[in-house]
Formats: sequence, C-alpha cells, structure tokens
Amino acid sequence: MEKEFAQAVGRSDTAGQTDRQAMRSVLEASATRYLARQICWVFSIEGLDCYILAPRDPADYSMLIDAVRPEPRAPTSTW
Repeated sequence: MEKEFAQAVGRSDTAGQTDRQAMRSVLEASATRYLARQICWVFSIEGLDCYILAPRDPADYSMLIDAVRPEPRAPTSTW
C-alpha cells in the first residue's frame, strides 16, 4: 500500500504541498479514491495512536478524508 500510495503522489500535482496536503489531495482524487478504502486509518491524540478505524460504509470515506487536516493543529493548553 505504501508503494502504491507513493506512486499516486508522484503522479499527482503535489508540488509545494506538505505531506499532509499531498495525502489529502491524493485521497480526494477520484482516480485514487480506492486508496482510502485500503489504507489503515490510525487517529492520534497528542501523538499517541488511539484509534484504528476500518470503515464498512463507503459514505464514511469522505468523512475520514475530511478529517485529514492539511496542517496539524497546535496543541492547546486548558490551564
């Protein structure tokens, strides 16, 4: 999967994009949308892997792709 994803990034117009931006661009493209179904979705909280998702409903892929932030959010303090 990693090699296939890397090839998709190489074929896409991702010049000047961060890794996160390139990931989102590739996953949003209709030609490479199938990758969203095949990758392992791991969500982290403050750097710790907390959730591994394996969606069953195709409608969930759009929500997962939308969850990939182009820029990571800086941690905020609640103190």
